[in-house]
Amino acid sequence: TMIEEKEQILKLTEIMAVVDIFESRLTDKTMSSLTLTECEDMLSQIQNKFPVEYKLYELSSLAVAVVFPIFKSVLQGWDIIGDPSGPIPIFQQWKVLLRERSSQTIPDPDKMDPYDRLIWEVW
Repeated sequence: TMIEEKEQILKLTEIMAVVDIFESRLTDKTMSSLTLTECEDMLSQIQNKFPVEYKLYELSSLAVAVVFPIFKSVLQGWDIIGDPSGPIPIFQQWKVLLRERSSQTIPDPDKMDPYDRLIWEVW
């Protein structure tokens, strides 16, 4: 119906506004870099408000371009001797946002969800 179409357009417009924020913060060098907390807040907002679209459009894949470089810098600054558990709580928080399926097996690198890719590529 027309009402459902309008609702869907409003949802997609709101989702695109968040995606645009990601894009502008990545490309505009005059703006400050995104932090993990900001990224988590934006993705959580989309995931909680639009769970169907979050899965349907695989919006967790935004993290590949945005969050992975930030994770790499976190790991580079990690003092593994002084703080052995270091970034583990951060990985646990992101697991909720990035996990697209429940899997206990070793993933195929070509079919990984964003969380598996994060561990595979960044760690």
